[in-house]
Amino acid sequence: MPSTFNEYLKSKFIARIFWSRGLGLALKIDDYISAGCIGAVFRATETSSRRPFAAKVVLKTPSWRQETVFHDLLSAHPNIITLYDVIEYENFGLLILDYCDGLDLHHSVHDSPAFAGNTEAIKHVFLQIIDAVQYCHENNVYHRDLKLQNVLYDPHTRQVFLTDFGVSTNQSWSAEHRTGTVRSMSPGEFQIDLPLKSQSF
Repeated sequence: MPSTFNEYLKSKFIARIFWSRGLGLALKIDDYISAGCIGAVFRATETSSRRPFAAKVVLKTPSWRQETVFHDLLSAHPNIITLYDVIEYENFGLLILDYCDGLDLHHSVHDSPAFAGNTEAIKHVFLQIIDAVQYCHENNVYHRDLKLQNVLYDPHTRQVFLTDFGVSTNQSWSAEHRTGTVRSMSPGEFQIDLPLKSQSF
């Protein structure tokens, strides 16, 4: 995301208060957490109890509602981050999500010793991810951007949460080329059409 747009989002949303009809609570946007392609994630708190939430701010593209529909459908699973409400504000949608008190799995793996040589911990996390993905497929939702950065990890409970359904689909077969994050794609996504060389015998 361009830094200018990122700074624009920070200036526009930090310290702003929104009313969540779904929760019946007032939420104050406190801190910036991270950025994506068309938005950013902020830490929000309920103004009276100080309960933390995450607020994902996305541009209202033609397909932005699709993410909210699919995510809401899957929120009951214990390894998928819960979507509580969707708030529309000007050209943006705010997805009010459960707050995970931890890092994404990418940073958890690289920046802490929790998984180094710990087969049991790796297996415990991997099985949770498999359960979450299986639940998605049972409900005809296909994430299409599975990567460590889209799995949150709570070190206190050792629980993981699949998140970010921004490019998900309900189509089991897609003709779209290279959907998702390039570094996390399977080799089959990088088919190169080379001209056939003539062979002489």
